Amino acid sequence: MQIVLQLLSDHQYTYQYTTDSKTGCLTNLFFVHPTSLDIWRAFPWIIEIDATYKTNVYNMPLVEIVGVTPTGKTFSIAHALIENEQHATYTWVLQCLRSTLEEGLVVRVALTDRDLALMKAVKDVMPETKLILCRIHIWRNIELHANPSFRSKKDYGLFRHRWDQLVNSITVKEYAENEQRLKEGVYKNMR
Repeated sequence: MQIVLQLLSDHQYTYQYTTDSKTGCLTNLFFVHPTSLDIWRAFPWIIEIDATYKTNVYNMPLVEIVGVTPTGKTFSIAHALIENEQHATYTWVLQCLRSTLEEGLVVRVALTDRDLALMKAVKDVMPETKLILCRIHIWRNIELHANPSFRSKKDYGLFRHRWDQLVNSITVKEYAENEQRLKEGVYKNMR
């Protein structure tokens, strides 16, 4: 781990870490590439936060924080290897992230996968930030729970098409119309 910390320093990453007070072992590591930091400071308004499960050799969740530009392009902001996915750990990660922003810049929207500990940490560290559920995670839940309720693949395909229309609505009027169309189709085509 000392080599990793040396590499982060040599390549001018912004980073913070915590260690276990008894063993001295690394417990959490937060890091931001210098170019990512520049882009992040230019576009600090929207972030997406998600953690992988313990898929690395350290058996630690990896948190990825992604930003969104005004043109809808995403970019990596920061990563963190964390000891667990609990409120205190997420709070530490978000405090590290917030410390990289200049005075007066605030995150307006945070997209999450409905991890309750993460959502609470966002509210505690960035109370001005609106929380929104990531539509990929919403769709996965819909597929898991709604798909078996449809009579046929064709009915499910129609639902998916109407769902996409709803999500991509541009005006409030268009949204209301697409919502009504979706509701009518769902009730008619379910078992």
